[in-house]
Amino acid sequence: MTRKLLSWFGLAFGLLWLLLAIIASFRYTGRDGVIDPVRMYWDVMALPGSELTLPMIGIAIVVLALLLARGGHRLTARRVATGLILAAVVLLGVGLGQAAGTSGRMQRVLEAGLGAGFLDEIPPERRALAAAPLTFSDWARPIHFDTQGIETIADISYGEHGERNLLDVLRPAGPVGSGRPVLLHMHGGGYASGRKNLSALPLLHRMARAGWVVVTINYRLVPQARWPAPLVDTKRAVAWIRAHIAEYGGDPGFIAATGGSAGGNLALFLALTAGDARLQPGFETADTRIQAAVPYYAGLEDYDFTDTLDLLVAHVRTNVLPPERADDPAAWAEMLPATYLRADTPPVLIVSGTNDALALIEGARQFAPRLKAVSTAPVVLAEIEGGFHGFDDTRSLRAQAAARGAHQFLEWAVARWRSDPAGGGGLTTR
Repeated sequence: MTRKLLSWFGLAFGLLWLLLAIIASFRYTGRDGVIDPVRMYWDVMALPGSELTLPMIGIAIVVLALLLARGGHRLTARRVATGLILAAVVLLGVGLGQAAGTSGRMQRVLEAGLGAGFLDEIPPERRALAAAPLTFSDWARPIHFDTQGIETIADISYGEHGERNLLDVLRPAGPVGSGRPVLLHMHGGGYASGRKNLSALPLLHRMARAGWVVVTINYRLVPQARWPAPLVDTKRAVAWIRAHIAEYGGDPGFIAATGGSAGGNLALFLALTAGDARLQPGFETADTRIQAAVPYYAGLEDYDFTDTLDLLVAHVRTNVLPPERADDPAAWAEMLPATYLRADTPPVLIVSGTNDALALIEGARQFAPRLKAVSTAPVVLAEIEGGFHGFDDTRSLRAQAAARGAHQFLEWAVARWRSDPAGGGGLTTR
């Protein structure tokens, strides 16, 4: 590569890297009064600079070294490129430092919500796995998903709707055993897209390696299947787990639910609508209670469904709700988790990124105290500093730290339930 070409390459590279670093440093919530498509894609544009930080810094250092080795300090274009790259590295480094504090912040939030000695309630061997510090190898390769130590049994049917009613079971490789706690996962995608094996892998792999049985499902998507079809499918999956998970080593008595975005809403709805026969057509008497929920970046705002300029509201009205109910206030209320607040909600850990442009942190901050005021079980809000929508789709430092905190919460929940199944694992929790 000639020096001139290297200079122009370095300039373009520096501009791109700095732009990605700047986007990852700021929160964007859209413009009032207009349909703002930028909000829909801001989180996607932010993910490289926020969750692929270490590889981006490494690549920047290599390019910077090439510029300097070829006389990067002499020509104006190279000097500008060098400055841009250095500025990007500084911003990325600040973001990495912010992510490094996630584990400590999660620990403090859990101690505040569950009690300073909550880890002591977990059996020692389980506590050691959940509380082990993260190592560099845990997050150094954020897009490398190693399934070593995990057995996957794929594409098991749990319902009558073909591919959209398939689930995967993940469990530790080796002897099956029995009585393992169960984690049910629902993917995100605005109820309109997504697959069971593409998201939340840091948490799902961590829990499977730690001895849990993980069930991750497809569910029917809109607009072909309108609300509440996704929730009905999720409840049917709980019923399937109760009937069949012992065959895979799981304990049908303890089921926790998690998911991101729309999947996070579904996890919350499972916690808030137990026993609602209207949402269990054809299996009304099935036990679809869960014993804990960990929703990631769920949509918890009190949306004004008359605001047709809001892209999320427009999506719900056009694609999610049945056409005949698009203007029905009762139907709008059914889409809001806050409609279903109840005292017998199981323990809930809400995980939400402070920079999320889709599921705004303000919604979580409003919802968590409202549920906490009603529920007899703990409700904990973990604010992930610098986290964007979908931050846990990579094995980044931030995602792994959040998964570690969720793991501790889940181990606490199952330990509490096992100490008192009647009081801690059913519809009434303490």
